[in-house]
Amino acid sequence: MIRAAGSLFLSLALMTLALQQKSCDKKPATAGGGSTGSAPSASVGTASVSGADIDVNAAEREIRRKIEDLRGAFESKMARSVTREMDPNETSAYAGLEEQIQSLMDNTTDLQLFFRPANIQVRPAEQGRPPRAQAQVDAEMRYSLKSSSAQQKQKRQQLLMDFVKSPQGWRIARIEPRSFFTP
Repeated sequence: MIRAAGSLFLSLALMTLALQQKSCDKKPATAGGGSTGSAPSASVGTASVSGADIDVNAAEREIRRKIEDLRGAFESKMARSVTREMDPNETSAYAGLEEQIQSLMDNTTDLQLFFRPANIQVRPAEQGRPPRAQAQVDAEMRYSLKSSSAQQKQKRQQLLMDFVKSPQGWRIARIEPRSFFTP
């Protein structure tokens, strides 16, 4: 009984704090009902450029999900799923990267990847360019080559991934160093 009351009290306290925070985030209005005329200020977790807001926290969550989707696509050895996460218009030498990924898939029997995003920075749209983000990812790859499947190999490296927001969502524009994906 006391636990249930304590849980109810805690829930009410958290809801009250959330509502107070939400009311603090609202922009003040002038007596005429319009905006104050000042530039919109960015609240914590939101960036604004010329009126176009981007929720930084939501963008970071989506980028983390994209990194996990990329890892899953590699492990399932589906090259098309890997390249679907990339933006061919933004990625330099895209055809070469596509061939490198296909070669990795073709030459390995067992492939495991571990990605841990260490740092993600989201930048809002500027001067007609879409929002962008950059992630530093601690990566580890374990694999066996078809030519010597008894011996498992391992690589560790920090990768730099650039993302661009497109109509299809966040997509990878660059991965460096690409040599990490060469068996």
